[in-house]
Amino acid sequence: MQTKYFLIPLVGISLFLTAATTTPKAETKVAKDTTAKVNIPFEPSAQMKVKKMGFFQKLAFKIMTRKLKKHHYKIPYDTAKADKMANASLGLGIAALVFVLIPFYTIFLAIPLGIMAMVFGSNAKKSGTQKTTNASLGKAFGLAALIVFVLYIILAAIFIASWASW
Repeated sequence: MQTKYFLIPLVGISLFLTAATTTPKAETKVAKDTTAKVNIPFEPSAQMKVKKMGFFQKLAFKIMTRKLKKHHYKIPYDTAKADKMANASLGLGIAALVFVLIPFYTIFLAIPLGIMAMVFGSNAKKSGTQKTTNASLGKAFGLAALIVFVLYIILAAIFIASWASW
């Protein structure tokens, strides 16, 4: 009888994660060729000169390439997936906080849910979500669940140490 009640939160969480991580298929459209057809023969220049970049030009080039890699341009339909991840992070963080209060679920659900909430929140922020509050709250709730779990372990160690001295 109790096994049935134990499986209900697991099934709910798995359905929640499945809905949060799936994305609809994109429609493929055939692009029209809009380039102009020009018949200009290409002749490589024999007198092409190449100038080496100086130190500061190399430095500026490296800085710009890192900035472009760090802040890559976002495609508008990517924000929908990031928004779903932010919502999933918030849901997982709240679930982790709820399950950390139930003794048996703490080890099996609260820890993985807290870690997943933090990972989903950071990935959503990196993907450029418009729901940064949800992502931040999800990360904070996941971290809070992990901190409460560590406090449980510390309190249990103190209790065991004081009990042994009696």
